[in-house]
Amino acid sequence: MKGLATVGDINLLAMLTNGSRFTRDAHFEQLELVYAITAQEIEEYIKSCLI
Repeated sequence: MKGLATVGDINLLAMLTNGSRFTRDAHFEQLELVYAITAQEIEEYIKSCLI
């Protein structure tokens, strides 16, 4: 049944598209990121990839 979303798929999408779930880890700064990015920007990017 290719093309049909499962409950697991829907739960994963719900988690990935909820910006409040993107919080900084205690060791986040060790990644030495090049860009400053917000949880809202991550959420918007993931949603734009899904459309």
